[in-house]
Amino acid sequence: MQATESTTYLTYSMTSSQNPLEVSPSPTEPSIANLTFVASCPQSVGQCTIRQIEIALPVGDPNNMDPTDPTDVKLPLSAASISSSDGAVWNVIAGVSPGSFIFMPQAGTVLMASQSLTFIIAGVQISPLVGTAEITISEWAAPNTYSPPSPPHPASGSATIATPKFPAGFYAFDFAPSSPQVNSGESVTLTWVGSTNATYAIAYNDQPPTPVTDTRSWPSPPL
Repeated sequence: MQATESTTYLTYSMTSSQNPLEVSPSPTEPSIANLTFVASCPQSVGQCTIRQIEIALPVGDPNNMDPTDPTDVKLPLSAASISSSDGAVWNVIAGVSPGSFIFMPQAGTVLMASQSLTFIIAGVQISPLVGTAEITISEWAAPNTYSPPSPPHPASGSATIATPKFPAGFYAFDFAPSSPQVNSGESVTLTWVGSTNATYAIAYNDQPPTPVTDTRSWPSPPL
C-alpha cells in the first residue's frame, strides 16, 4: 500500500505479514499482524535531509470503537524498530500519543539519497471492526543539505496510508473481463470469485458505486 495525500520528501509504502489484514471473529483470539514500512528518496527529489520521522497508529477505545482505528491496544516501545540500507544507526522513542513512534538518526540528521529505510511495527492487535484504518507518517525534513525543522516546530510534511481491515476469512480473486479486448464504445462484463461475508460495489469514472454483492459481476458502460 502506498501513502496518499503525501506532502513528504520521502515516499512511503507499507506491507503486512497478514495480507489482507483481517479482523478476528473471536475476542479471545485476536488477529495479530506485523506492519513493515519502506521509505526512500524519489528521483524527482534527488536528496533530502531528515531529522526525524513519526509513524502514528491511532489506538482506539475498546468501549467506543471506531473502524478507522488500526488497533485498540497500546503497543510497547519494543514493538518498533528501524534499519537503514547504508547501516546508519537510528533511535526509536515513544511519541506523545499511544501508538506513535518517533525515529531519529543517531547523528542528529541524515542525508537521504539512494539508501532506503525499513520500519517494522510488530505485534499489532487488529481492531475488531471492519473498515479502513488510517496510519499517519510525519516528517521533519528539508531539501538537499538544508537544515530541517526541529520539534516543537511542526512537521515539514505528512502522509496517510489507508489500510483496509477485512472480515475474517475474506477472499476475492479471479477478476476477469468477458473479453480481453474491446473496441471504443463497447461494453464488457467483469466477474470475480469472492467470499460471502462481504458486500461489493464497483465505482467507475466519477459515478457513484454500484452494488454488485448478489451477482459478483458488473456490466460496464460503453468504454
